[in-house]
Amino acid sequence: MLVASREAGFDELESEDIEDVLASHTEELTSEDLQQLTEHSPVEDIDDEEEEPQRTVTTKRLAEAFNMI
Repeated sequence: MLVASREAGFDELESEDIEDVLASHTEELTSEDLQQLTEHSPVEDIDDEEEEPQRTVTTKRLAEAFNMI
C-alpha cells in the first residue's frame, strides 16, 4: 500500500499513517459521529441537475478492450 500511495503522489505518507487509518475503520461509529457525517455530506438537488446517461460495459466491449492488451 505504501508503494502504491507514493506512486500516486503521496510521497510524505508513512506506514504508520496507513496503519492509523486502517485501525480507525475497525471502531464503531457513535450516534454523534453519524450525525456529523450526515450534516457535512453534500446534498444533491436532482431538479437542478440533468442526469448523465449511465455508461455500461457490455461483454462485447470488455472483450474488445482485453483484445487490445
